[in-house]
Amino acid sequence: MVEIKVKDRKRGFTILELFIITIIVAILAFLGWRSYKFSRDVERETRVRLNMRVAQIAAKSYYDDLGSFPPSNDDPAYLSYFPGGSCDQKEARAGNFPINPFTNRPEAPRRGHVTEVEQTRGQAPKQIGEPGQIFYSPIAADGSDQITSFAVEGADRDGKSLVGPKPNTTLVLSDR
Repeated sequence: MVEIKVKDRKRGFTILELFIITIIVAILAFLGWRSYKFSRDVERETRVRLNMRVAQIAAKSYYDDLGSFPPSNDDPAYLSYFPGGSCDQKEARAGNFPINPFTNRPEAPRRGHVTEVEQTRGQAPKQIGEPGQIFYSPIAADGSDQITSFAVEGADRDGKSLVGPKPNTTLVLSDR
């Protein structure tokens, strides 16, 4: 039997191997961070949508009890229809406002500027406020002070209207 002697070599990684491993770990960490950031944005946007739904339900409940929609975003009777509020007409007490997922603080709806629901739904999202805010817009019939409808919008992480069900549309919740 012939014995071949192999030169003794120190075991370990070369600088090039360590460099390649470091690059691979950095790429994986970056991809993981981007995935986490994306999932967090989706979670926050979902929370804004749920907050919009709470404001919509409060407006519809107000209508069911009083026969008209809330005249403004800060109407005490409207605010009493949020969860935990008192709808007693003698002494309305505001309910618990939805938690803004960007500030982690409860916030009442802000004054919105929607005058035509379908027209707004057909527009591309635009800047409406701060991230996570909800906006309530009372809508009056043409030439009348009677509130016949309402619109609720929410702001994404950039303060723009949330995107509707189709690209370049705006999400607007309403009774229509």
